Amino acid sequence: MLVIPSINVADFEKARSRVKEAEQFLPQAGWLHLDVWQKSWGNPQEFQCLKTRLAVEAHLMIPEPEKAVDDWLKAGVSRLIIHLEDLKNLESLLAKTKMRSVDVMLAINPKTPVEKLLVYLQVRSFQILAVTPGLSGQKFQPAVLEKIKALRQARPEALIEVDGGITPKTAQSAKEAGADIIVSAAYIFDNPVQNPAASYQELGL
Repeated sequence: MLVIPSINVADFEKARSRVKEAEQFLPQAGWLHLDVWQKSWGNPQEFQCLKTRLAVEAHLMIPEPEKAVDDWLKAGVSRLIIHLEDLKNLESLLAKTKMRSVDVMLAINPKTPVEKLLVYLQVRSFQILAVTPGLSGQKFQPAVLEKIKALRQARPEALIEVDGGITPKTAQSAKEAGADIIVSAAYIFDNPVQNPAASYQELGL
């Protein structure tokens, strides 16, 4: 199972520090997750200033995210994560991302029924958010495990990512339910017991 560290902070300097730290322990072909919400640091111009070697997925938890898509594509992200709850025009989104060979991942909040994802046969990548969008450090909501199982059963070929409240225990539960990817911010970067590299390695076991 792939582990992707998440940068979920409020200012650019903190984001840059964490990106540089992640580059020290992630493999050459590693991934990084950027949480972009109203109180976060993230915008495409700042992202370009990071100049990271890592593949980056941008999780756009902002009002009218499709208006920001062009700027993020120009900035060079490898994957865009858009919430189904905010989606207006999937065909337009897919057309733009296809031109730049960028993956689209559809995400749902914990309260959204997983069945709403199943009609989007054009999309292969999905994110099940296990916490309310926003600050890192929230607790994993176990009810999302049934969503992962249902999605895996309905779409065996899907790429399923789980984000929020990840610990070794919840990571294992998500993996057993059918997840391919877990995303973690707090357990990796804010762990009082061990350093980010060790926490990252632990989640991958």
